[in-house]
Formats: sequence, structure tokens, C-alpha cells
Amino acid sequence: MVSNESRIRFHAAFEQVLDELIAVVAKEKERNPQTYKDSPQAKLLARVYRAIKDEIPADPQHASYYQGEAEGHAYRQWRRAKPTKEHRLFFKWDKETNAIIYAWLNSEVSLVKYRSHMEAYRAFRGKSKG
Repeated sequence: MVSNESRIRFHAAFEQVLDELIAVVAKEKERNPQTYKDSPQAKLLARVYRAIKDEIPADPQHASYYQGEAEGHAYRQWRRAKPTKEHRLFFKWDKETNAIIYAWLNSEVSLVKYRSHMEAYRAFRGKSKG
């Protein structure tokens, strides 16, 4: 896939979560064709699509995507977008090839919640090691 002249790739872990989200929204559309777009899952899917197709490719180096040093030197090349307050979309951008690799989107299990704001990051570290 190419968007804004960036080559886009999906890691299997990201693709799996995205496929599951698409399936949930498709079922919701079957049940409630007129109101499904108001569901939290449909809104999340729309935000993720907007992020992966438009926002991130437009400026993959944007300062808001940097994680800082909190995750350590080994994770400095990874970026994260925030499609919603609870969800984190992790990606890597290669400047030489202008390629973006979307690696992972946290699921309902690892949602960022009050007093556990680092859960998405811990889950990503576990996924990126495996």
C-alpha cells in the first residue's frame, strides 16, 4: 500500500487486531445498519484508518509520535500514535525507504486505564520481543 508517497506495511500482530476490529464492525453493521457508525468500535476503526492512511504518512516524524526515553534505548526507533485516549498504535518509519511499518494496536485487554496507563506499552514490549 502507498499513502502520501510512503510505503505502508502491516506486521502480522497489527493485521490480526485490525482484522478483528473490522469483523466486529461488520457484525455491528449487519445488526444495526443505520446506527453502527455510532458504536465505539466503528469510531475506533475510522480513527485508525485515518491515522494509518492520512495522518501518520503525512508526517511520520511528528513530535507527537515520539515515545521519549521512558521505554529505553531499544525502543527509540518505535513511534506511537494515539487514535483515541485509550488506544495506542505503534509503528516504525524508515527514512531511507520512506516505509512505515504498523506493528501493533492495543486491544480491549490492554486498554490504557486509570492507574494502569503503561499497560499498552508493556503489552507492546512483549509483542515486539516475540
